[in-house]
Amino acid sequence: MVDVDPNIKYGVGFGTSTGVDSSLADLEAKEQLQKLGWSHACTDPKKVVKEFGMDWAVNRYAECNFWHGYILGRAKIINPELYGQLISAIPRSAGEPVGSYDSQAVPPSHQTQMSPMSTPWGYALSRVLIEQFGRGKNRQERTPQRTDTGLQLLDQALEDSPDPVNFLVRLSEAVVQADADPLAVLGHVLSVEVFQEANCVTLYTAIRERIKQSAPTLWTAYQKWQQFPEDQQKQYGIASF
Repeated sequence: MVDVDPNIKYGVGFGTSTGVDSSLADLEAKEQLQKLGWSHACTDPKKVVKEFGMDWAVNRYAECNFWHGYILGRAKIINPELYGQLISAIPRSAGEPVGSYDSQAVPPSHQTQMSPMSTPWGYALSRVLIEQFGRGKNRQERTPQRTDTGLQLLDQALEDSPDPVNFLVRLSEAVVQADADPLAVLGHVLSVEVFQEANCVTLYTAIRERIKQSAPTLWTAYQKWQQFPEDQQKQYGIASF
């Protein structure tokens, strides 16, 4: 009898997105969502579809997965030690049990470890880079200049970054000093949704401390956000902890 790895589904590992998946073109939208969501470590794809729609969800996952794969490719060349950390699962911290999730959307291992894409950096890195490229309806804010700048800043951030937290904060500070909106970036770096799903207080505290120490533009934006009324704070999707 062949053992079945519960982390493998739809032909891919849970939370192990590495970029473009050519097989998606042959799948229906629902199947695309399932495969993309699994590789992206989405803990509740149905919830995302309910809020944003099927097309948006599929396109967003595909774009984030593509750029995450690009980031990994550059990391492998520029900083192999960091690359090894970015593709590794990590155990959940003691006293921080997993948060909310759809039991049908995650493997049993999700209870005890964070897949590479379940980590704060696995979620945020591609999204931070995309903020630099420019978003807006039909990507109307995106320009070749902003994209080129983002790719250059990515390579610079990869150099000498000793770990994922430093890399994430370094890239985030660089893009907000260039073109990206600081509060939008913070909404990815300290995402309230990821915080609720992962319950990773220790990691989020480390990221916030790193921002305070080495990312003055982000830290100023964070302090400004803290002064907003609670209803206004919620608009930015930044975790309060």
